[in-house]
Amino acid sequence: MKALFALLLPLLFFSASSKAAIPTGMTVNLQPIVGYSFERKSNPDRKERVFIYGARVTAGYRILSAEGEYTRGDSDATYTAQDLRIKELSEKARVGIRSTYDLASLLSFTLRGGGEANRTTTERTIAGVTTKSKSPTNLDPYIGAGLGVHLGSVVTLNAEAVATIKDVHDLNKNEYTTTLGFTLSIL
Repeated sequence: MKALFALLLPLLFFSASSKAAIPTGMTVNLQPIVGYSFERKSNPDRKERVFIYGARVTAGYRILSAEGEYTRGDSDATYTAQDLRIKELSEKARVGIRSTYDLASLLSFTLRGGGEANRTTTERTIAGVTTKSKSPTNLDPYIGAGLGVHLGSVVTLNAEAVATIKDVHDLNKNEYTTTLGFTLSIL
């Protein structure tokens, strides 16, 4: 949560400044993120749907913008046959570029890509004994696409899908994130 505030605090200061200070056509957007991530888990090996939330900031021109986002997701799985419960907290930070094209006056298409840093904190309880562990921070590339429906000049409704490439030789190891949200243009 501290990382989310650290990301948003400069934006609040920046959005309070004059619009005359930025070049014509440049935008700064804040986008809350709520959705599901389909993540590959190990020990036991499984794919799990994880509810995620966070925020994304984009700055630049519609044709080419920089983006930064932070998301976190909590999962809790119980395996009664093994007397096992696994609680995990996944944190992801993405930095990359995006390009948005208007398909019509109310519809836009977005392509995006960059790098993702992710870390997982795991709490495993086996037969009443709990152990906690943190994974090392992993760096992986990501690519994605999305559609936006403009609801005026300030709000856009978005649907996006992103693939995090874990292994180019085995696409079953990739993770996929689908989100539905909205963008607020603050500049």
